[in-house]
Amino acid sequence: MKATNLKPFVLLLPCWFACSRTAVVLPDKASLPDTLQLPGGSFRLTAMADTLEAWVSGPVQSLPLRLRRLDDGWLAEAPMLAGVTEGPASLHIRSGKSLLIKPVWLSNSKASQGNAAVYFTPKTINLDSAQDVHRLEHRIDAWRNLLPLDSGKTTYFNERLLNLATRAGTYRGIADRPLSSYYVHAGSCRDITVRYLFNDTAMQVRITAGPLTDDWANEQAGGTLVVFALRRDGVVRRYESRLLHAYASVIVPQEFAEGALLQVSVHRTHSPVIELNRNPIQ
Repeated sequence: MKATNLKPFVLLLPCWFACSRTAVVLPDKASLPDTLQLPGGSFRLTAMADTLEAWVSGPVQSLPLRLRRLDDGWLAEAPMLAGVTEGPASLHIRSGKSLLIKPVWLSNSKASQGNAAVYFTPKTINLDSAQDVHRLEHRIDAWRNLLPLDSGKTTYFNERLLNLATRAGTYRGIADRPLSSYYVHAGSCRDITVRYLFNDTAMQVRITAGPLTDDWANEQAGGTLVVFALRRDGVVRRYESRLLHAYASVIVPQEFAEGALLQVSVHRTHSPVIELNRNPIQ
């Protein structure tokens, strides 16, 4: 049987038809907005792509954009948020491996009244060292945006030096804001008035110092240490008490107190040295 010589044949392979895909063409940066307002901000994308993602990244937030297909591209819409932290951000547009990034500015379309914030430095003032306080005021909204203090929108901070009243107490920069408080403390004790009373029945002597005030008649702080030092026949006894409503008292044995020399001290302020004698009240 005669062998047949097989010549090469060009085999036509069947074509496998896949779904047609649109070539990815991202929009030109110049066609994209420089500012994106929320809520309700939108813009058109002339991108030619079957799938598309878009989002905005800021220093404290990342916001996905809603995309809607149009005949000639896409419509990007900002989320319906009440507000955002305004400032520089980056607009990202991606399709597959293609990515476009453009700087944008995030802003709120609705103005906010915000809340005033007042700070004082120093927060606590001692009248010995200063009678002035530095006051700083600004206004901030719920999304941490600084708001102008004036109608011309040019002033964002207001600072001034306040001369304080010489009355110790707690003061507020804003009446209904406890965090805006600053504190004025009394200065050093001006002088020390001492009284004492012998109690022969109990064989004791009650010694009282007060009222203890500063140069502006402010009472010394409650809990301030008061030292009563008694010296007799070369022996010194030290008694301590704490101020309550500007007064401090100690009770000492009459046997040692009678005829002893007494000096009362509060920090660096000292009373005159007096002798405890038999006068009922000194």
